Amino acid sequence: SGTWEYEVHSGDVIIFPAWVLHSTRENTTDKDRIIVGANYFIDGEVGSTEGVDKINIQLGDIHD
Repeated sequence: SGTWEYEVHSGDVIIFPAWVLHSTRENTTDKDRIIVGANYFIDGEVGSTEGVDKINIQLGDIHD
């Protein structure tokens, strides 16, 4: 698919590479929307063992 849409809820985190073209729809609510953009590296376990939302990321040497 050329495009993807995700319905997000309060507390959700969506992580994707910075090179992915992305956008959001206009906030039409009376509540503030907070967006954090950052460059970061994840290492270790993220999520829980209940369900399918657990991943384990191992970072290698940046010179590999």
